[in-house]
Amino acid sequence: MAVTTSPASPLRHRRVWLNPALNQDDVAGCSAPTATALLIEWVGKGRPLVGRGALPHDTAGWLPLGLAVVDAGGQARRSFCVPMHAVLRIKEPLSLAEVAPGLPPAMHGTALCLVQRAGEIGMPLRVYGSVFWQQASGKPYLHESSDLDLLAQPGSADDARRWLETLKQIDARFAVRIDGEIELPSGEAVSWRELAASGKKILVKSDAGPSLRPRASVWAAWAHAAQPC
Repeated sequence: MAVTTSPASPLRHRRVWLNPALNQDDVAGCSAPTATALLIEWVGKGRPLVGRGALPHDTAGWLPLGLAVVDAGGQARRSFCVPMHAVLRIKEPLSLAEVAPGLPPAMHGTALCLVQRAGEIGMPLRVYGSVFWQQASGKPYLHESSDLDLLAQPGSADDARRWLETLKQIDARFAVRIDGEIELPSGEAVSWRELAASGKKILVKSDAGPSLRPRASVWAAWAHAAQPC
């Protein structure tokens, strides 16, 4: 099966579709047979999963993926791995503009403002978390007090700085809590709140797992970076 996005590209938060004929031999890391059965059912319906960062127990050479499900007990997250031959395609996360119409009414104003401001910067603005899972499944992952998880992809340090200022303004203006990350040119990502703060080190998340980096080195990830915040 052809993969439309190279596995060498950033995997975290990307949408991953698997062969609907997936079977239990193609799944590693699930905690119980019921979790494997749930995954196989999900994939059989043509629904996408998401890429995640590596964990110590992951199967070497297999693709690490995640699934969040809702049931009577709330939302539960599952982690597992599959071999590359099970992958049909990998795509970027959905844009906020694509999913905005399906958001709870309490989120509409915040989402429209974010889409407009990202457009003014000329920056892709994508979603992950409960917003994505609700769109993928049609089930109610979101409620009126849910966070809005965003993945911003600024093309420069100046764009990243403009976006941080935008988030601070919108976060103070609207009741919806804005969570999420800013993606670096390498595909690694940092929490926007950490990048906007003043700590000397920032937790950088990548396909290989998290690591602490000096703040200056994070800002230097963009070519011709201006002075860091």
